[in-house]
Amino acid sequence: MGLKYIWTTIFSPVETFEKIRSEKPALIDSLLIFGFTYLLLLGASFVVLSFTEPYYGIREFVSLFIGIPSMLFLRDPTFKSFLISISFALANIFLLTGIVHLIAKKAGGKGSFSSLLMMFSLTEVVSVVSVLAFLPLQTVMRVGSPFFILPFFSIIAGVFVWRFALYFVGIRATYKSKVETTFLILIVSYIIFSIISVWLLSFVVKENVINVIHGMRTKTVAIPEVVD
Repeated sequence: MGLKYIWTTIFSPVETFEKIRSEKPALIDSLLIFGFTYLLLLGASFVVLSFTEPYYGIREFVSLFIGIPSMLFLRDPTFKSFLISISFALANIFLLTGIVHLIAKKAGGKGSFSSLLMMFSLTEVVSVVSVLAFLPLQTVMRVGSPFFILPFFSIIAGVFVWRFALYFVGIRATYKSKVETTFLILIVSYIIFSIISVWLLSFVVKENVINVIHGMRTKTVAIPEVVD
């Protein structure tokens, strides 16, 4: 269940989210969809990072869509970095879902946590499409056209507007809330979520910096032997 909704989330999100609400998916189904869309996003990001030039700045903007921990995994693909990246992504989506669900319930909503979790997981398809959009954009940048700035930032702005719209539609469909109530739920939730996410992210960045410094201190330099 849920995989059939990945395609329809892009083209008919209202009907898709209303069906999810009526079906009341199990938590395990929502987690499976999260895992599937997260792996899709990692795969798309890997393709883009493999076929784009580093000096175009595309890699830095890709990190906006996948998060810094996931970016660290793609640059250093170890089992530990993978666990950190997927744990952070899972904590992020659970945190966002929990905050929105709690506020929506306080506002009189009657939707379920698992339905909202699946909806948020499905919206990651937007990030997959947006990341892949950087591939043809690089061709324009290679030509040296000054107009590449417009499509470049259009992708950045478009993905955030698109995701915000899907979140809005999904919350309203899940909790049957009014337009103004849905907007308030989304804004308040995102403010709280952003504050907590920045606080959590600081620990990941701090650990990575400490590891780099530790590696520099313990690195030994071989001294060539002088032969008489």
